[in-house]
Amino acid sequence: MHKVFKQSPAALCRWLLPLFLLLLFTQNLNAWGFWAHQRINRIAVFLLPPEMITFYKNNIDFITEHAVDPDKRRYASPDEAPRHYIDLDHYCTLPCNEVPQRWDSAVAKFSEDTLKAYGIVPWHLQLMMYRLTKAFQLRDKMQILRLSADIGHYIGDANVPLHTTENYNGQLTNQHGIHGFWESRVPELFGEDYDYFIGKAEFERKPMERIWKTVYESHAALDTVFGLEKTLSETFESDKKFAFEQRGQTTVKTYSKEYSEAYSKQMDGMVERRMRSAMKMVADLWYTCWVNAGSPDLNKLQDVPYSQEELQQIAEEEKRWKEKGKPMYGHQHPGEQRLDRRGPKPQPGIDSKKKTNKRGGGGGGGLPPRELSSHSPEPTHSSSKEKLKRPSSIHPVLLRQHSIFSGRLCLRQAIQRLGCFIGSILAIY
Repeated sequence: MHKVFKQSPAALCRWLLPLFLLLLFTQNLNAWGFWAHQRINRIAVFLLPPEMITFYKNNIDFITEHAVDPDKRRYASPDEAPRHYIDLDHYCTLPCNEVPQRWDSAVAKFSEDTLKAYGIVPWHLQLMMYRLTKAFQLRDKMQILRLSADIGHYIGDANVPLHTTENYNGQLTNQHGIHGFWESRVPELFGEDYDYFIGKAEFERKPMERIWKTVYESHAALDTVFGLEKTLSETFESDKKFAFEQRGQTTVKTYSKEYSEAYSKQMDGMVERRMRSAMKMVADLWYTCWVNAGSPDLNKLQDVPYSQEELQQIAEEEKRWKEKGKPMYGHQHPGEQRLDRRGPKPQPGIDSKKKTNKRGGGGGGGLPPRELSSHSPEPTHSSSKEKLKRPSSIHPVLLRQHSIFSGRLCLRQAIQRLGCFIGSILAIY
């Protein structure tokens, strides 16, 4: 080490470069598989109007990083999984008029257990909008950030065709792994070249219709998603379809770049279009909740500390996420072991069509029906002196303001830090 400092600055930089590359590589390992969700939330921030964008940009690292919290919670809570999907093909074929768009009407027709067995993402998004509107009314900074990040995740899922079918991972058509291929591998390889000039956030007068329209559009793309991959697979030899890549200390088998590029081109930009749709929708619904809350001044928000119970829940969720040994509840992700969770037996006479919930536990938790009993819950404007309370049903997340998962931001910060470090060394030299 002493000899290095006696060498020229150029030699010193050559010695430091491998260390810098190693640091940069390890910084990005944790972000693998979450790229699309984080990019959706991040870009959505820049679509917001001036009254909102300053607050969201100041907290963009939180909004970006915590875009994946709902997936983390699936390791800890069996009630989380159904919030990420809806198996429309269980109920109907397009055009799908059999499923009520209002939660109370859907419960009356199918029962709550059945809805949760086949996924509730469109109804859960309506509930999340109600909660975010309430958080804006209460000027609760942490709840606004947490709920904004969560809504971005669920909207992202609603824009993925494979989140609208029982054949979510190609297990019924011998296309195992197509879920992660479509929503992770393709955007991670080619997403940097997507067009993110989308427009500005707009107020959504009929959010429930917008949510269901998005789900229907996603479901309508399934024939293309499965059909093109099936045809393409028949033209590729196995050694060209798959490749081995080093990720950390693990060698993994994944779809080759050549195969991924061919699939992406055959879909004619579908993944990009769905991501753009999600980004615009996230910004629109954030903006809509803010307007419905009375357009509060986001420079005058309050920090409300977590209760002891909430802190314990946070710690448990983080512990289960870090362990990763226990299989995740819900739709299978690539590399995750499938976990079948069977709920309680159906009570006779309640629902003859009920399916045992294999992906999200039994009858615990669920959506408060009164929160979704109307087309668009009309918030009541709260007094500025109203005592701040947290809803008892929320799932809080850790505040890690300074953690950065965006690839470009990691690179920029790493370069800046390297420059400062080299500058300090050279000053000594």
